[in-house]
Amino acid sequence: MKLKVLITIIAASTLCACGGSDDSDISDHSRDNNANNLAEMASDCSLKNAAGKPVKFYETTLPENHEWNSTFVCETAEAMMEESLKEGIIVVEEFCEGADMLASELGNGSYDTALEIVSALPDDTQGKQDGLVRLIKCKTEESRSTLIAESALGINIYSVGTAKINGSECPAFITQVSNSFSTAYWLNGAGKCSGFKHDNPAGKGKDNAQSTELRQVFSYNGELPSEYIYNKKVFQY
Repeated sequence: MKLKVLITIIAASTLCACGGSDDSDISDHSRDNNANNLAEMASDCSLKNAAGKPVKFYETTLPENHEWNSTFVCETAEAMMEESLKEGIIVVEEFCEGADMLASELGNGSYDTALEIVSALPDDTQGKQDGLVRLIKCKTEESRSTLIAESALGINIYSVGTAKINGSECPAFITQVSNSFSTAYWLNGAGKCSGFKHDNPAGKGKDNAQSTELRQVFSYNGELPSEYIYNKKVFQY
């Protein structure tokens, strides 16, 4: 019965990847008109996320008459870090739900007892390794805090510009998100469009679909990447 419970719980659980401002904010700061690219404009940010990963700014060109300045870029990146940490907390909570269920069903609430039972299962038992990882990483508040820090994504800001989002022209930027299978680029809104995120799921696995949408639908005027990776295959952006 305990083996059946283990398999059921592991199969149903979510796997862990462990791996408000408005437009007036822009005019409140002096524009950094001497910067030639994003990395130069953001050179004084020196931001790191909860896991100590620095925010990376690419050396992409700035659009003419850009609405960005170094202060606004740093503030936007800091807000992204906070959002990434919140998302990391949600991921870990979902991940550790499976561990809590294992401890409850197999160990009557005891993580140590559940670890003993799972460790004693044959190595070819479905879900054994995942169950062990969950129980070890979620056992204490300290281990969960470490997992949250590890789950907070590194922030890579590829370019900045403006875009038309939900009928409004707003500051916008592109972030790069990578894992072992893909390298994707998200369009993000700032200012009064803060919180908007878009990655064109219909265009995944197609050449030139991403750039066409950003230019024609959103009128994004920042620099675009030349390619992206989807399911380990390279496509023209």
